Amino acid sequence: MFTPASPAPFFSRPRGALFRRLLLAAGLAAGCDAQAQSTLPGVLDNPAPLVIPAGATAASTLDLGEFFHVPGVTGPVVRFQTVAGSFDVELLPSAAPQHVANFSAYAAAGAYDNTFFHRVAYFEAVAQPSILQGGGYYVDSNLTAVPKLAPVALEYRLPNARGTLAAARTADPNSATSEWYFNTRDNSSILGPANDGYGYTVFARVLGTGMTVVDAIAALPLYNIGGAFNSIPLRNVAQGQTQLFLSNLVPLQIVREIPLYPSVANQAALLGFLAVSDTPTVATAVADGRTLRVTPVAPGFATIALTTGDVRGNIAQTTLSVTVLSPVPYVAWRQTNFATLADAGDAASSADPDADGLTNLLEYALALDPLAPSAAGAPAVARNGSLLTLSFPAPRADLDYVVETAGALDGAWTTVGVTQGAPDANGRVSASVAIGESSRFLRLRVAVRP
Repeated sequence: MFTPASPAPFFSRPRGALFRRLLLAAGLAAGCDAQAQSTLPGVLDNPAPLVIPAGATAASTLDLGEFFHVPGVTGPVVRFQTVAGSFDVELLPSAAPQHVANFSAYAAAGAYDNTFFHRVAYFEAVAQPSILQGGGYYVDSNLTAVPKLAPVALEYRLPNARGTLAAARTADPNSATSEWYFNTRDNSSILGPANDGYGYTVFARVLGTGMTVVDAIAALPLYNIGGAFNSIPLRNVAQGQTQLFLSNLVPLQIVREIPLYPSVANQAALLGFLAVSDTPTVATAVADGRTLRVTPVAPGFATIALTTGDVRGNIAQTTLSVTVLSPVPYVAWRQTNFATLADAGDAASSADPDADGLTNLLEYALALDPLAPSAAGAPAVARNGSLLTLSFPAPRADLDYVVETAGALDGAWTTVGVTQGAPDANGRVSASVAIGESSRFLRLRVAVRP
């Protein structure tokens, strides 16, 4: 066997008919009809605005998994960390349960760590590589073979479409062990049962833009160094080089199953999260695994930019609107109805944006909607015998209510003679004044307590 430590035969690149006739020993699979490039991060649902009560200091938490996803991906997911970049693969147990269990067993045991891609094959007279194979040998001085588990029986259900991962085997359809291959082009026909009566088992698919890494490796120069390595992709081969160095191999550093979402910060997962507040003086935000924590700082408004991304840098974004209510009830009411803290414009106390004759301050005092004209709930005036009575909703604690009387609308207003009772069973307060033969008027004045 060729070893890097001993004198090596001259490298030669496989060419011509011999190159086209290389036998397949691995395979890739596309989940159902989905292709690798269709599984990009997306927004599942936009978060509802978050309103934090006045005086709250504890962080509010939201599950970022409710807002983001990768369409159609339910897992399990495996990350391939290679010298050329990392990418993720979704296993497809519904299509090939035994092959998925077999691959998972190798990966969980670390059997694929520090292995290398040892074969690229071209099928038919095409310029594009057909498969990129791995899972068979370690990056060591003897290129040691990966120890094999028991062979797995054929589970052909999905075509060998581009972007899928399939199991390598010999001519025996039930001989798959550790090796696998990525389909770098559509091999549905040549690797299907119509060609050899059996086909090759697809058990996973590449996610997102991961095929850019696979394609880059498959496009490396190929060399024939003998034995099982008659079409091996190598990198950094010097002109005139006649000996294989381990640095020429294309290693797989780690192959591990990962969750769809991280449970803690910095955990490897299909999706990662980032949260940034545009006004940290109002509320700060941090993504702790899949949990978003929003901490109030001061009354006001903030927008939290939420971003998710996969290992290839594909992202999806949405925003969360945050309102931290003022501890001053009237200011909090203004925030809720006018989205401002300022006593100005349509939100001013003296403004009447719905043109119903009631200022904003009166709308607040009477628990009315300042943006919808309404007479319901306004002070009601009625005459009962010798009394003129004005009734209104129970006073708010942060306001002063004063009922005044006058003999004419343009006359002098006074509280003299006005009698005010406690709230009744309906929560309304009545204030009365005795009337004689002359005219008599009542009015309600409110003011914010200092």
